[in-house]
Amino acid sequence: MTTKRLIVSVLMSSLFLCTPVYAFAESGSEPERATLRLEVDGKPVSEGERFAVQVVARDPADLYGVQVRVKYDPSKLTFRQVQPQGAYSDFGGSQIDETEGTVVLPLLRQGASSSSSAIASLSVAKLEFAARSSGVTKLAVESVKAVTGESYLNANGYPDLKELAIVPGRELTLPITPASSSSSEDPAPPAPVVPPARPEARPGLQELEKKLASNDPEQALAQLSSLLSGGAGSYSPAEMKRLEELAGQLQRQWLHQVKITEDAAAKSMRLDRESLAKTVEALRQLSELGASRQWKVPAEANIRVRLADNGSSSLLVTSDQAKQLAGGKVSLLLENERGAAAVSPEALAGGQETLLQLRTAGEQAGRQTDARLNFVSGLQVLISAMEDGKPVAVAPEAGLLRLTLRYEASAPNVHKLGVYAWNESTSAWEYVRNAKPEGGEFEVAAARPGVYALMEYSANYKDIEDVYEEARYAIEALSAKHVMDGTAEEAFSPFGETTRAEFVSLLVRMLDLDSTARHEASFRDVEADAWYAGAVNAAYRAGIVRGDGENMNPDGKLTREEMAVMLANAGLVKTNGSGSEPFADDDAISDWAREAIYAARAGGLLNGVGDNAFSPKSGANRADVAVMLLRLIEQR
Repeated sequence: MTTKRLIVSVLMSSLFLCTPVYAFAESGSEPERATLRLEVDGKPVSEGERFAVQVVARDPADLYGVQVRVKYDPSKLTFRQVQPQGAYSDFGGSQIDETEGTVVLPLLRQGASSSSSAIASLSVAKLEFAARSSGVTKLAVESVKAVTGESYLNANGYPDLKELAIVPGRELTLPITPASSSSSEDPAPPAPVVPPARPEARPGLQELEKKLASNDPEQALAQLSSLLSGGAGSYSPAEMKRLEELAGQLQRQWLHQVKITEDAAAKSMRLDRESLAKTVEALRQLSELGASRQWKVPAEANIRVRLADNGSSSLLVTSDQAKQLAGGKVSLLLENERGAAAVSPEALAGGQETLLQLRTAGEQAGRQTDARLNFVSGLQVLISAMEDGKPVAVAPEAGLLRLTLRYEASAPNVHKLGVYAWNESTSAWEYVRNAKPEGGEFEVAAARPGVYALMEYSANYKDIEDVYEEARYAIEALSAKHVMDGTAEEAFSPFGETTRAEFVSLLVRMLDLDSTARHEASFRDVEADAWYAGAVNAAYRAGIVRGDGENMNPDGKLTREEMAVMLANAGLVKTNGSGSEPFADDDAISDWAREAIYAARAGGLLNGVGDNAFSPKSGANRADVAVMLLRLIEQR
């Protein structure tokens, strides 16, 4: 994929960074080229204090877009927030992995060019952290990629952005002093008046950490309750934050404490009554402790039950245990090697034993209804009430069953993967549109129990080999997501023009709007039996398309400026593009479209066509529309 695609797609795949306070670079000179580095002021940082780290580009030239991944030590630092600086924005795409201690920050400048080429140092973002514990820690920019605002025509004849040569700056070493010591000769500012910490606070925290490290959740819960018996005012903010983190760890330990036994007669697993009761009660106490202090301890939890693909691939839950789980707001998470099923207690049969089954689904050779689908893996999940010793299928309400299907994230055709549910009534596979891929897993809100399969969808269009790489990837991905179809069985027509009705239909499908409900006709020139009538009416009700008040011109050519306006009307771009450098053909842009066009450019969705021109009245071909739609899906 092109660098431009990488910069935009990172708006979704971010993982974020965390770094401590008083920092200095290790000895050695920086290379004489553009670098992205982390900088802090010279003030030393003490344990529990908050501080800021600047993400700074040195000799950045025309830095338009940048993706940076930072690594920090989560045992030493706690990430607080990120603030893009100057004209740069992350468009809400930054994500933090506090477990791994990484941050991936995507930034795009609000405007296609700037005077940054004359700037020796440019701050693009500020990261705020809190020092968790004393000692020495290190921060590093693990990777960085960037593009300039200068566009050019690539080898395929399409506009692209030039790559900016930039490398990570050197690693930072950050000393953190103990909270009780002073690392500055200057008098410290007056501290806010807070209740003094109890003398036993620090040893008590250390004792709680020891009990957690030795996997002793009963003693750890008793220790936590004892520490909090004197009230939250007895602790500093840093100590309370640490207690919150330890409470989260304690909850995760309790979720693994329920013993599982095997019922040989029933050929199933069972939950141990005593350990389940003890766990549910402990989770209730933790939930109350967290709620009273507004801690971020999950209100709902999942007890993990590991199953195998043999006679022990099922779990029997008694009616009393179902009531216990419901009272504690605790779900069951059944796992095997291919995935998992989270079953809400409300999905269990009331007044009867419930049989839960999770198996790895086979190749599904007998259900090969579409040659374009290639089976990758699958799960079968069944929920039954036991009546007279026999299972009777139960159909719980939607939202009470969630599935996780695992896949190899490094596989070459991941963009073609999707989740499909087998419909017994129609004997066909149904695409599950709400399935969300992330980190090698698809998360699915299952509408019903049954067979769910991970499939690779290959449209095998014969006319997309000559399109540019980003467009070919987008066409394949959108076909697999069943957002955009071909014009024939083996043809996509990538260079064909897109009509207004076609684009409206694509937006409605992507936004999952109801296009089946019957309403009065929106426009005079939209026939009730037209294939796009439902989508146009749905878009009209959502304010996406307005026409001229009477007509919509559904078969008319979609222009680039019309496309930008529909995106803005759908709420898919923020109309804050003022301040961007005007396109060379700005005077050709209609007044009603100007704000939307510059907002779409600022959001990385629409770019010029070369020589800083937008060509607002030109048509949008199907390949370019596919690229733009995939960017939208990834950003959302």
